[in-house]
Amino acid sequence: MDSPANEARPATKSTSPKKGRTSRRTSRSPTVTSPKPANKSDSSNRHVAKPGFEEIYVIIHGATSLPSRSDGADPIPFATVKSLYEEQGGRAAQGSTHASLSPTHSPAWEEVLTMEIPEGRVEEEEIVLTVADSVSKEKLVTYNLPIINLEPFHPYHFELVKPTKSIPSGIRVYVTVLRKQSHLPRLEDFGFCGLEVTLRDFQQELSNSSGSLIAVARIVPDYTSYKETMLTRYPCPAGITSTTLTFPSPNPSAFEVAKVDQQGYPQLTTISKETSRPTWNHTFMFCNKDAATTFAHNSALVVEFYPSSSTMTSVTWTIRSPIGFSTLLLDGEIFQALTSDAGRMGVRIDDLIVQGSRFETVDGSFPSIRLLLRLITTERPDTLVVASDPGVLPTLDSVPTTAAGPQRPAEMSNDIAQLYLSEPEEEIQPRIIARDDTAIGGPRYERKKTRVLMKEDEYPPSDALETILPDYVLTVNDPTMLKMDTTSRNVQPPQKSERSSDSHTKSLLDHHAQELSKYREAVKRMTADIVALRRSNAQLQEENAQLRRELLLTKEVGQTVMDDLHKGVITSTEVADKFVATRHKLAKESEDLSKYKTKVQLLQNQMIKANEREKRYLMQNASRKELEETVQYLQDKLKKSKKLEDTCVQQEKVIQKMEKLLNKYMKNTTAPPQNELGDQQGTITLLSQENANLQHELSELRIRQQQHNAEKTELHDRLERAESRVASLEGQLDHNARSWAKEKHELTVRLQEHRNGILRTSGANARNDPLLN
Repeated sequence: MDSPANEARPATKSTSPKKGRTSRRTSRSPTVTSPKPANKSDSSNRHVAKPGFEEIYVIIHGATSLPSRSDGADPIPFATVKSLYEEQGGRAAQGSTHASLSPTHSPAWEEVLTMEIPEGRVEEEEIVLTVADSVSKEKLVTYNLPIINLEPFHPYHFELVKPTKSIPSGIRVYVTVLRKQSHLPRLEDFGFCGLEVTLRDFQQELSNSSGSLIAVARIVPDYTSYKETMLTRYPCPAGITSTTLTFPSPNPSAFEVAKVDQQGYPQLTTISKETSRPTWNHTFMFCNKDAATTFAHNSALVVEFYPSSSTMTSVTWTIRSPIGFSTLLLDGEIFQALTSDAGRMGVRIDDLIVQGSRFETVDGSFPSIRLLLRLITTERPDTLVVASDPGVLPTLDSVPTTAAGPQRPAEMSNDIAQLYLSEPEEEIQPRIIARDDTAIGGPRYERKKTRVLMKEDEYPPSDALETILPDYVLTVNDPTMLKMDTTSRNVQPPQKSERSSDSHTKSLLDHHAQELSKYREAVKRMTADIVALRRSNAQLQEENAQLRRELLLTKEVGQTVMDDLHKGVITSTEVADKFVATRHKLAKESEDLSKYKTKVQLLQNQMIKANEREKRYLMQNASRKELEETVQYLQDKLKKSKKLEDTCVQQEKVIQKMEKLLNKYMKNTTAPPQNELGDQQGTITLLSQENANLQHELSELRIRQQQHNAEKTELHDRLERAESRVASLEGQLDHNARSWAKEKHELTVRLQEHRNGILRTSGANARNDPLLN
């Protein structure tokens, strides 16, 4: 897949086809916090990266469930792409999208961004995709995608999911990622590296346009099976299935690619430029696994068209149910045209019909698209320089594909050569056909014109073996005379010796042995096709029988009513009255059903409110625990204060005893000397001061104790009030929940009875039931 060729954007403003998807450009540098237009460098038009680099090609489709900004406002988002090395070094982003004009949580961009990384850092590098707000420069979400997990040249369609606390379901961004290396891979024994397909536009203008379109191209190995299972069913299941990656640790198995996919590996374009005549000029590159099945048996290029207005919604990004598709069978004629001298630079197809659509052209012709095809034979191809002037390329029908034309590459394996046995062109053994055997005296072979084995919806004809297995007709003398066509060719006399004729006869027999082995393989494939057709026919017959039985039942009911009407059992007036009564009953039942739905919605709203009240009760329960912890803390503090009070009382008693002893001692002793009397008075003064201090502290402790007692009493009162309120609210919640569950159960039963046609005929319920009234 490659970016659109020759795509240009306005210089100042870009408008998406979707309403409200207009985006704006700024002149700031492409940093994470500055939106700018998607980069449109010349590198995005190349199939490979520059030497020594790898290129990451990203299509940013859109995002859903983006969070609000930190200030609570809706974001005006844009997306940027840079490498991990640039992110850690604070460097500018290599590409960014436009910012949406209006605030939104689900933007849609559909823009292409590219990023180059040196080959030496690929194993440790990551793609850093960031969505930010263009006003506040605030990052909304960031995804880190390891590059080493991406298989080169395989288109990945990812749904990036990153859950957060505020958005548990995850912030989702939808992208398409392609990793390009400096050269295309070449499969073993293949003479080409890939097929380049350029989708140009619709050939005619449409009179009933469906708006802008997105095209999806894929190469399917079995077109018959793909068309039957994916394109012809209703609703059509064809589309693109996104791979979900959950961050911050995506599962490495999500990056694995199946070796063979019957639905191909789809690649998609950006939105078409016009609506009346959709134009893309987008180039697809089918290589690697697509190249292995490009020219296989029954392979085809399928281009599907989807309306861009339905791809991105506020919930998800999805591509499903195409409104039209075009198919190009990649048969031997296409291969010969692409390898011819005239078609080496490419061929153009100007009238590839669009099938399965309601498109109508202005001139009344069938809608068709225009393509450019080129077979890539080098590992570093150039861009399609003639894309700007496709008129220089030959058309597919004008390129000669006869035996005298160009030959298939020598590198093509024998297995690929065998795939052309059932094609209607002269392709088997082109080297033998093109060789002039008369130059060495041998006979010349001419291939009969073969035709397709069978059509899509029928059994093979009775002459299938003769038509699918071509005959070779000898036109010159042959010792065995296998087949002779003397009426249309002249017999030439032998010109070489008997020895030369014997060697040529031996080579002829070897050639016939090889052809016989190929015919056997073709018969085996034809047998498998017949068995598959028989199984499909049996399944279709069974489905047809089921449909006939259902139709017969419907006809029997209608026939019974018509017989009663003809026999006079019931009149046309009564039939009309019954029809009107049935219509009224249906309308009444629909009205009742709407009332029930409204009531259920009301009950759901009440349930939501009850859940909110329960949350508040749980929060109050948490506050109750905090009150209990506070009470416990105060109780511990009270115990400590009691211990301190006891200690103070004991100290007071000790002081009183000391005072008594001191007074007694003073009375019993005689008058001491003057100096001893002064010391005793100082001691008494100090003891008196200490006693006064202790008594003051004791009074303060008593005051604090009283305050603690008052706080304790108040807290106990608050705790009792909270407990009583919680108990009453819990009882009310339990009562409301029981009554709601009972009423919901009753309504569910009555709704089920109403749907099944069961009517209540007894009791007061029958009189009050609106279904009976």
